[in-house]
Amino acid sequence: MWEANPEMFHKAEEFLSKTTDSEVDEMDTSDTQWGWFYLAECGKWHMFQPDTNIQCSVSSEDIEKSFKTNPCGSISFTTSKFSYKIDFAEMKQMNLTTGKQRLIKRAPFSISAFSYICENEAIPMPPHWENVNTDVPYQLIPLHNQTHEYNEVASLFGKTMDRNRIKRIQRIQNLDLWEFFCRKKAQLKKKSGVPQINEQMLFHGTSSEFVEAICIHNFDWRINGIHGALFGKEKDR
Repeated sequence: MWEANPEMFHKAEEFLSKTTDSEVDEMDTSDTQWGWFYLAECGKWHMFQPDTNIQCSVSSEDIEKSFKTNPCGSISFTTSKFSYKIDFAEMKQMNLTTGKQRLIKRAPFSISAFSYICENEAIPMPPHWENVNTDVPYQLIPLHNQTHEYNEVASLFGKTMDRNRIKRIQRIQNLDLWEFFCRKKAQLKKKSGVPQINEQMLFHGTSSEFVEAICIHNFDWRINGIHGALFGKEKDR
């Protein structure tokens, strides 16, 4: 029996500030610790931090030093992929390669009030999930063979296997695995310095005795290849 799973999956931790716009103060004092933030794609303010993964060459402290030297000037920095310029007069960051601009802000913060990891940021569940029950580890939702979701999985399966062997296709709704997938996806995008990564739907052959464990805990790659090793292409990638 094959259980086709189009979304067993979890937003890598993003650096962000809990400082709100109302906390921005134009008055500079020697007792105030200032941070620099950019408005990220998720709509949250993230703090500028050196990142070894994308080789960001600037920190919030570097930007603050440049700002104090010339509040109407600018500072340039690079990552492994792009070159950027921060304009203090416009309070914007520009990607010098693509021309894309982001809003930036200067805001006071304290270490005790600052969260470096967005642990409590809610991750929305897929909009097509049905009758989600958070009191159980997972749910198996049968897909009707006339739906787009069913036919998408069946079509991919049929590229390397006999489509007539499909007994049924069920969607695995596991919120923990979904959140893990979203976080891992964001982590990979951050590490690669790209806006999108290549996602693929793959198939995994296994014994029926392992199905429930997979639905709860995801695949165990230590036993990969024990079953179904003769079928499919590039199933281990």
